[in-house]
Amino acid sequence: MAARKRKDITMQMVSTSVPMAQVAVLPVSGEQPKKVFTSIELSPAERAERIRKAHADALKQKRRNDRGQRVLIKNLRKRRKELEKLLEYVNSHWEYEDIVYRLYHGSYKTVWAMALTEKILKELKGLYRYGFKNCCSEFKLIMEQGLDKKKDPRKWIEAMFHARYALEMAVKYSKEVKKPLQLLPPGYASLLYLYGLR
Repeated sequence: MAARKRKDITMQMVSTSVPMAQVAVLPVSGEQPKKVFTSIELSPAERAERIRKAHADALKQKRRNDRGQRVLIKNLRKRRKELEKLLEYVNSHWEYEDIVYRLYHGSYKTVWAMALTEKILKELKGLYRYGFKNCCSEFKLIMEQGLDKKKDPRKWIEAMFHARYALEMAVKYSKEVKKPLQLLPPGYASLLYLYGLR
């Protein structure tokens, strides 16, 4: 009986759904083809216009991201020494190492993780004119929770780990990247997500 009921529901869904066609948009220099769903009931001219607009939007976004990458790369290279010095400080015995120990020890001093996270974020925000205004939602949420004194100490540590990772990627790619890339290494792509350039 349950199987028959499920079949009836499926038949209703099929009969009431609008037929759709999947159209691949030409890739923009090395990217995966974008897919646009258009109704079969559109005229060929309307369909072509939608595809043209989607492709134009993708090109516009790519140009914006390339401009942003150039600014970020320039600032990464210019501030490499400061970034390296900060990473050395973060990895020192009395910072990263001690703070993680404090969490395992159950010490209230785990709260120091927030100060370290803020120090890293301040330096990284200065690398791009919009800071983290357009950063990915995951990073934003981790930082919001990790800088809230009312949250669990593990959230503070998690935020510190992510901030440290971002700093490591900034140092690494300040040496390796000289111009906007089409094929992105994962660490560099992660860095671009923080600035809304991906």
